[in-house]
Amino acid sequence: MHPILFKIGNFSIYSYGVVIACSIFVVSSLILRQGKKEGFSEEEFFNLIFLVVIIGLLGARLLHIMVHLAYYLRHPIEIIAIRHGGLAIQGGVIFGLLAAILFLRRRKLPILKTLDIFALYFPLAQAIGRIGCFLNGCCYGKEINFFLSVRFPFDNASRHPTQLYYSVSNFSIFLILFFLYRQRKNL
Repeated sequence: MHPILFKIGNFSIYSYGVVIACSIFVVSSLILRQGKKEGFSEEEFFNLIFLVVIIGLLGARLLHIMVHLAYYLRHPIEIIAIRHGGLAIQGGVIFGLLAAILFLRRRKLPILKTLDIFALYFPLAQAIGRIGCFLNGCCYGKEINFFLSVRFPFDNASRHPTQLYYSVSNFSIFLILFFLYRQRKNL
């Protein structure tokens, strides 16, 4: 695990944040490129991606706060302390999806065609993001004595590196979807 990538003075740059930012950048670029190939306006698609990312991050934070509401009621200032962690992917997906649908309806753009493009690249975003989880040392698996186990520093126990399992499985899903998407006219 390597939660802190580097420091600038007293300011820490966290691996998780850097990996998530890279994931957002890479996947947003690929979605934008695919949207252009499919005949969408680059400006319209950029605006949609920007909206989905912002609302998705807010939704991820909101769900995390709701799940741990008792803690945040006792420590309300921590609500804005995102550097201490606290995103729930389910909230990001739900809120991002709702924002996308509302945007697409308002702009009278094809919802299913657009969501197909986003769905194609979502597993890639997850695959990259889970590497951030591994570097951060979160989202780990059960303690086990197994040749693939990894020692996590918080308790020095050998555990399943579930983050890496998720990363590999999501990347595999992405490859399958990418192949099927390219072959869709022949299906």
